[in-house]
Order: sequence, then C-alpha cells, then structure tokens
Amino acid sequence: MKPLGIILLLITISTCAFFSTNEALNEAQCLQRIIWSPRQTFEADQIFDSAAVIDKDTEQVATLLSAKAQRALRRADKIKSLPGQPIGVDFAQYAGYITVNKAEGRELFYYLAESPKNSSSKPLIVWFNGGPGCSSLGYGAMEEVGPFRVNADGKTLSRFKYAWNNVANTLFLESPAGVGFTKAKVGHANGDIQTAKENYIFLVNWLERFPQYKKRELFLAGESYAGHYIPQLADLILSKNALKNITIINLKGAAIGNAYVNRLQNRRDQDEFLWNRDFITEEAYEAVKKDCEIFYRTDNFTLACLSSRLKAFTGDLDNYNIYAPICLKAPDGSPTKSDETQGIDPCIDDFVLNYMNLPEVKKAFHADPNIKWGPCNDNLVYTLRSNNSVPTIKKIVTKGLRVMLYSGDIDSVVPITNTKKAVKAMQLTVKKPWRPWNCNDQVLGGFVEEYEGLSLVTVRGAGHMVPSNQPLRAFTVITYFLEGKPLPEEKTNNKMKTLHIILLLITISTCAFFCTNEALNEADCLQKVIWSPRESVESDDLFDPSIEIDKETEQVANPLSAKAQEALRSADKIKSLPGQPRGVDFEQYAGYITVNNAEGRELFYYLVETPKNSSSKPLILWLNGGPGCSSLGYGAMVEVGPFRVNADGKTLSIFKYAWNNVANILFVESPAGVGFSKAKVGQINGDARTAKENYMFLVNWLERFPQYKNHKLFLAGESYAGHYIPQFADYILSMNELKSKTIINLKGAAIGNPYVNKLQNRQDQDEYLWRRDFVTDEAHEAVKKDCEIFYQTENFTLECFYARKKAFIGYLDYYNIYAPLCLNYNASSHSKTDETEQGIDPCIDYFTEHYINLPEVKKAFHADPNIEWVQCNEDLEYTSKDNTSIPTIKKIVTKGLRVMLYSGDIDSVVPLTNTIKSVKALQLPVKKPWRPWNCDDQLGGFVEEYEGLTLVTVGGFTVQHKGLVLVVKGAGHMRESIGFDLLFPPREAAN
Repeated sequence: MKPLGIILLLITISTCAFFSTNEALNEAQCLQRIIWSPRQTFEADQIFDSAAVIDKDTEQVATLLSAKAQRALRRADKIKSLPGQPIGVDFAQYAGYITVNKAEGRELFYYLAESPKNSSSKPLIVWFNGGPGCSSLGYGAMEEVGPFRVNADGKTLSRFKYAWNNVANTLFLESPAGVGFTKAKVGHANGDIQTAKENYIFLVNWLERFPQYKKRELFLAGESYAGHYIPQLADLILSKNALKNITIINLKGAAIGNAYVNRLQNRRDQDEFLWNRDFITEEAYEAVKKDCEIFYRTDNFTLACLSSRLKAFTGDLDNYNIYAPICLKAPDGSPTKSDETQGIDPCIDDFVLNYMNLPEVKKAFHADPNIKWGPCNDNLVYTLRSNNSVPTIKKIVTKGLRVMLYSGDIDSVVPITNTKKAVKAMQLTVKKPWRPWNCNDQVLGGFVEEYEGLSLVTVRGAGHMVPSNQPLRAFTVITYFLEGKPLPEEKTNNKMKTLHIILLLITISTCAFFCTNEALNEADCLQKVIWSPRESVESDDLFDPSIEIDKETEQVANPLSAKAQEALRSADKIKSLPGQPRGVDFEQYAGYITVNNAEGRELFYYLVETPKNSSSKPLILWLNGGPGCSSLGYGAMVEVGPFRVNADGKTLSIFKYAWNNVANILFVESPAGVGFSKAKVGQINGDARTAKENYMFLVNWLERFPQYKNHKLFLAGESYAGHYIPQFADYILSMNELKSKTIINLKGAAIGNPYVNKLQNRQDQDEYLWRRDFVTDEAHEAVKKDCEIFYQTENFTLECFYARKKAFIGYLDYYNIYAPLCLNYNASSHSKTDETEQGIDPCIDYFTEHYINLPEVKKAFHADPNIEWVQCNEDLEYTSKDNTSIPTIKKIVTKGLRVMLYSGDIDSVVPLTNTIKSVKALQLPVKKPWRPWNCDDQLGGFVEEYEGLTLVTVGGFTVQHKGLVLVVKGAGHMRESIGFDLLFPPREAAN
C-alpha cells in the first residue's frame, strides 16, 4: 500500500524513483507521475497541430494486401474461446496485431468484442486507457466496459451485465507501442504526436482487415490520459478527412471519462478536492496553498511545498476512488478479501495480471508468448506535446464533432472540479443549464450541462474508472450518447421528496412540511427543526439542569420491593422474536417504564445483552434523533442492534457488527409519544422535559435491573441526540453532584453527526452540497447572497426560497448523498435493484415498519397492541431549549466526561464541516493533531484529540478530541450501519 503522501509527493523529487517499492505502477500512479513531476519532458508547451503530424507515412497507411489476404488475417485473429469464459457467450471476439511502423518493429495489439445482437448495424467504439502507458485490454476490457470480469481465482471469467458491447462493437486498443501485448524496441521514445499518428495508422489498417466497419459510425472513448490521446487522434482523423475531401474514418463523436486535460491546473484541483471532501484540515490546506502556489503555476518546485504536502496528505487511500477499499495483501503477496469490499474487488488488478499471463490465455488472444503482460509499463519513455489539451478539444468541437466529458465525482486524481473548469475555459454557448439526470427512471445518476457541441456529465458515486464503480450509470451515459439523445430527466414520483422541497417548503409552513402524505423519516424531522423559521424555542439560553431538578426527580425510583422489581424484569424478558434466526445466544428484554404517572407518560425500552460476559460489559443507552424518531426502529433494527429485518418484513437476520458484541445495549424510545412510548394526545415535549424524563426512566429502569447499577454507562446516539445526550448527561452529572454520590455511573457520551447548532447548520448544508459538486458555483453564490440573513436569524425571505429552489435539484438521499433510493417497495415482491449497493437495503425502513406492526411482534416486545408503530411521530409537538448545544457539550467535557462526536462524511443534513466547526468553537487544547486511523488495515478515517474530547472521521479524515468526535469515511448520517469502532480509541494507521 502506498500512502497518499508518497503517491503525490515522492514523484516531485524523482521521476525514476517514483515509489520506494518495487511494485508495478497502476494507471493512477502513471498519471500522477505526469501531473506532479517537475522534470516531465515536453516537446513544446503548445497546442497539438494535426497538420504537423500528416506526412508520407500517413499518406499511404493501408497495408498493400489483397482482400483475400485480409480475410485470412481476420480469420486468424478470431478467438474461438477465452480460457475460463462462461457458457453461453453469444458474440464474436477477435484479437491480434497491426503493424504501425515496420522498420522499427512497432505493432499495436487489439481486442474486439462484437455485439451479441445486430452487430452489423451497431456503431464501433474504440477504447483507450490512459497512463500514459496503461493497457486498454487489462483495464478497459477486463475491469471497466468489456464483456467479462476476471474472477478471484485468476483463471476464470464471468459475464459483465453492463458491458458496452451490448450497445456497440467495442475495440480495445493497447497504445502506445510498448504497452501490454504491443511491440516496440526497448528504449524507443513515445509521445503525443507519435501516438496520434500511430493510432491513426492502426485504425486505417485495421479497417482494411475489417472492411465491414469502414462506413460504420465510429466513436472514440476512454479515460484519464485519453484526455490527450482522444482529442489529438480525433483532430488528426478530421484533418485527414478534410485533406482528402472524403470520409476515410467515419468519426461521429468522442467520450472521455475523468479526462486529464490541464497539468498545472490539475495540481491545484487535486488539493482543493481533498479539502472539499474533508480529508485535509483547513490549516493544512491553507499551508499547502501558500507553499505550493508557484508549483501550481510553473515547474519550479520547492522544499516548502514538499513539506506541506507530506504533512497534509496522510493515510492509505485509493486516490482514484476516495471511498473505495484498497487491496490488502497476505504475507506471501497474494490478495485478500475483507468485509470492506463492496462492488468490484479492489484486488482485481492482481486477478487480471495472473489471467493475462497464463500461457493458454496468451495463445487464445494470439499474443506474443514471450511478452510478460503488465497493466502499465513503468519504463515507458513518453514526451508530452503540451500541458493542456483544452484548445484541441475546443478545436474538434468547432469542427462539428460531438464530445462528451463525463466525470466520476469521487476521483481525487482528475477531480470533477478540474473538468468543470476545463469546460468553462472553452467558452462554449450553454444550450441547457445544469440539471439532474436519472438512471433507471428514478435514481439520481448525476448532473449534466449541455453546450453547443459538448456535454458535461457528472456520475454520482463514481471514481476515476466510472464503469467499474457505477456500471449501470456508465452504461446509461454511453447508450444515450451513442443515440445522440439527452440523458433522461427526472420523473415525478410523490414517494420521493426532491431536495428543494425538503429544504424549502418547511420554510413556509411547519405543518405543510411536504406536499405528499408520506410519513416523515429521521432526516425529514431534523430538517423541519433546522429550516423552519417558526420552530419553537423556549429561549436561546444554555440548558441548565438545576432549573429542572425538582421533587419529582428527588424521589424518582418506584417504591417497589426487590421481589416486585424482579417480577417486572421477568415479565419483560423476550422468549424469542418472531422470525429471528436460530442460535441467538443473548438475552433480550422489552417493556415500559413510567416517567409521569399522572399524565400517563411511559417510555418503551428494548435491551439486548452481550452474548458473552454480559455481567462485566458496559451498558450503552441509545437515543435516536428527530426529534420524534424511534430508537427501536432505527437504532435497534437499522443501525447498531443485533438484527436486520429482511425484505419479507417477517423475518430477521443476524447483524455481524452489532454493538452488543462489545456492550449491553439499551434502546429507549424517547420522548413520550415516539414509537411504542405512551403519552396523551396534545402533550407538549421539549428539551427540558425530555432530559428530565430520560433521567427518571433510567433511575427507575436501574431499579428493575439492579445488576447494572455499578456498570459503566455510555450514552450514544445520533442527529438530534446532539441535544438529547449533552442535556441528559449534564442532568445525570448534576444529580450525582447534588447527592454527593454516583447515582448513575456515567463514563462517556458518543454522538453521531450531532445536530448542535441550528443557524450554522443551515449555512453548512448549502456549502457542503456545493463542495461536493452537487450545486454549481453560480447557484451557490446566489444562495449565499440571498440567504445570508436567514443563516444568521429567523428572518426568511422569498429571495432565499427561490435561490434554493433553483440550486437544490435532484432526488437524493440527503442523509447519504451516494446511497441508492428505495423505489416502489412491496413487501411481497421486493427485490434489490442493480442500484442497491452491497450493504443495507434502502427500503429497510419499510421492512422494519411492516415487521414491528405485526401483532405477534408487538406481543413479543410486550408493547401496547393498540399502538400503530411508526418510525417518526410527525405530529409530535416539541420545543427546543435553545439553538445550540455547544456550551452544554463543553460543560460536560469540563466536568470530566469523555465525549466523542462521530460523523459520516457523506451526510448533507448535519455535515462533517459543521461538526468540525462546533469542535473548534469549544476552544479545547489539542493533545494529538489530525492523523489517519485504520480499521482492519483499511483507512478508517482521521482523528484529532483534544483535552476531554475526540473528533474522528470514519472512512475519511477527522479530528479527535479526547472522547468527543468520530467521523466515518464513506458513511452517511446513519453511519452505524457501516461503522463499528465506537467504545475503543481508533487505531493509528501503520506507517
């Protein structure tokens, strides 16, 4: 594994000593060498000129062979069958060599996969991978858009459902000479001009061998350094056609993914991208900007820049896809698969390498058996024509060629921001402004902006190799491009709440929160608090438990005998939950605790003990947010509990990473009126009452379960628990002080994506979506200008409303901006879609609600059978104590309580940036600065430790204060569904 700092920085010292290891480079590393090395060779930093390439070699390119001889060569190139390919392959395959320079022994290697149906009428795509120096056979064909994937055994293949040869015959070209199976004399230099020329010679000669494609529509496609290859080849083709006044090659368009186009600008944009994604602290980013400003604009590298980069960029990261796991190797060098693996295996490079070098595979491909195939040629000598291919792209667009630049939005090597800036630099006329596009009818695929002759497309949740990360979305993009159609627009579905409705209609009326009859979820309830200017606030003063302590809390414990309490505890014991799997080896309890007898207020709880040594394990009390959402439905059944409800809504499965593996977990449905908890209709809840009644619940619950009185207690939760938990903890500590003894043995508090500051949260939501490239620069500036007053006060304006409505578009899970949505759930026929990522099903809320309302489930939980259970009570009347809980958090930290704030970094509701700002506002001394931490040898995130508080990001970078904040990389608002390390300090990343 190569730390990000080494990947981006050692190349600035020596091009030859790119890495300190002997491992072969991959495509990302080859491109990074181009971007960051100050010693990169250039012919001249000038626009590629196709006229300078046209010479006698390109005047007479077609090999002088008869049609019969060409047919014989074509037949010889036909692949009978690839070793290990699955049964039922229904398309023709060819592979072989085309000579592009006989005198110098230069031959390019190709692999053609024809369409299974109507191949004679389908267009032809010629695919190029980047580097420069990387294989289109290994990456393009076997990992991205080809018909097969190499299995983990390195010997067999499986069919790839979203292969591009379903819509076009696809020709994978290994270029330049010296890459993959291609042939070139050792030490022969390559460069932009020679590559364009030889790619052209290849194509014209290949068309002689396959004359049936001469009049076929041809599209160039690829990624990365193909941002130079493709525009330059396209320009040469168009120039040759114009010179001869005939269509030699019927070129119709070009599609380039995460296109490398501008070397110097790319440096700056990489740094900005990682800061925007909260992988770098603000302080580190400012230092890098200052010390590397000269290197952003020139090749004048400084040691100050190197030092700042080494300090800023830490952690083992797949910089092609910042949320993907990396390939882990066993001691013998073989790849291993971990629980972090989702989608395409991160070790697929190793599988492909093994497969391609099998003698029988080389024979099937008609490749030279003496060539040791590698994904990239580390020793390729390559001379760039210029730093910038943007002028060449504009040139081919001006000549009438359709161009699409598509970009995965979680690639840090060629970030989406770099592509957007490149498009703006072309100064093309906008035909259709920025809008969302949909995949599979109702899933947000990304965003698109259409210009005269060019389309800019973002692909949500994809990295540099878009088809690998988001195959269906990539397939949708290429299908519509080939057909010359605009990407599909959103279809109205009243089950999905558009982002502008979620954020905006609540500013008009709390009651008319949505224009649908759909029940609110936890995110919706919190948004109602954040955005409604009419939200009730008792006073914007610090929560003070001393005001709430009264006679009721002086004598809270029910005056029942130990025997009576034991009888209640026995009655609460769950024999078995309906549909639970066999082998459950832990105790479960559920029932009610009265917190106000006069008003009929009872809180419902669900306790799951640890399978082993429960008597010595700590107790976690879990609270979900809203306010008004269920800890049973979310916390227990979706996040940290021992079970997951299956899609049938009737059965359960074991959750491997349930927190009751390390602690006894008590889920409390609070405040009264939430879930199965009881309250009379119309009773008003609020921060003060909730803290008081949570305290009364806990003291009475400990009478029923006296064995837990001396156990260490931790409070945990998420979202609006950023108010619940600090206030509850302050109440407990104050009562302990008042009685001069430990009534409740509270040891710590952990809050995920904590809602702590209402007004600041508004501004941070808007900034977050802009920094993630879901909102344009222009729209963001308009929102900032028109909503500035509403960021600071409750004075809402219509200008703010309309600016938001224009900016925030697209159907989105705003709790996890890269997650799929639940579409048309039906308990009897639900099945996961191709958009459903491995992991939690996006329809799990529906499974859970169906399950918990089964009569036999209510009976097993000892719940009131007359209560219709819902995830969130949207009719709950709730009065916030104040707009911010930051002073309360600081107060409990000062009192000696360990606090951790953890935050998923792809949550737009309570963004990580908001949590970081909250921690800074506490003004605590830093004990250990920002650093990466590891989970199962993968980058878990970042952590910074303060006195009394810990800030952690999981799957990204975080700041850890002693006991305060945890942020999870690649996790959304409900990150417990993904994360597990809560009770224990994150382990430092290995050097």
